[in-house]
Amino acid sequence: MSWLRWILLASVACALWTGTAPRQALAAEVASSRIDCTPKPLQRIAPGTPVPNGPPRGWTHLIFKTRSTLATGDVKEVHELAGSLTPFLFTAMVARVRPVPHAEPTSYHLDKVAIGLGTRVKRADRVLDGKTHQALGAELGVVQKMILSGAEQRLDKIVQIARSDTMAMVDAPTLMLIDGEHRETVFRYLFLVDPQNGRLDTLVWRVDEIRPGVYRLASGPAVWVQPNLVRICPLHVDGSKVFGSIPTSRAFAITRLPPGRPVVIPQRLKSTAGGKRLTPEAAGRMENTLRRMLLPHQPNREAGRR
Repeated sequence: MSWLRWILLASVACALWTGTAPRQALAAEVASSRIDCTPKPLQRIAPGTPVPNGPPRGWTHLIFKTRSTLATGDVKEVHELAGSLTPFLFTAMVARVRPVPHAEPTSYHLDKVAIGLGTRVKRADRVLDGKTHQALGAELGVVQKMILSGAEQRLDKIVQIARSDTMAMVDAPTLMLIDGEHRETVFRYLFLVDPQNGRLDTLVWRVDEIRPGVYRLASGPAVWVQPNLVRICPLHVDGSKVFGSIPTSRAFAITRLPPGRPVVIPQRLKSTAGGKRLTPEAAGRMENTLRRMLLPHQPNREAGRR
């Protein structure tokens, strides 16, 4: 059932301004000695967690919650069954920002970022996995179980590549429509916490693998992702990758970065922004520079913590 593979890609893929004026109370620069650049799998949201159209209980921020749908291209080439299973799973990414214990004055840090898969269970969107879906009341058929299992394996490819107390950088491989073709690419997410008020900002940009093991920043700006993003992710269908109405693993691709406001990455940061592996020094420069760029454009409000 080769058509299952594109559903896995679609489920996980759909799921992330310039300015240099300083703010009067600019947060302290992050020292590179406090940054870990060891690649690690991204944490998972606990099975059973309900995910409304906002932060789940125990989390302060919903980064995104997405489902996918066939939207453009050769949609009529796809078998009806395959198309009907496209929105079966949702993908959610969440974060938790907390006060630093005993800090005077109050300061905030990025506690965790996590991702999970889920589906509708008894009128609620709920995170599940292959071991817990039955106990949680999800009535999954054989095909749906296969989709869930494969999608979980796909999540294993999402990697945290840099981390400090107030920052995380995450790479999420995906299939995207680029220059009329479906190509493998990486969405790189950067999460920045303002230590003074707990505000969380999310940036995302595209990184291409130009040859095995060699990454390069894609053309175009990054996106400052709108908070609490809940959306249906449109997919493009490549009819040349559909055989007898059955799509292959490369038949469907997302068409754009998540919605938000464009951010031009400075020239001096482009090699770091597109590098496969980062050093603590490079990651620190990126965190500090982009934080300064965003500060003048942030509204004077706290980040909706719970």
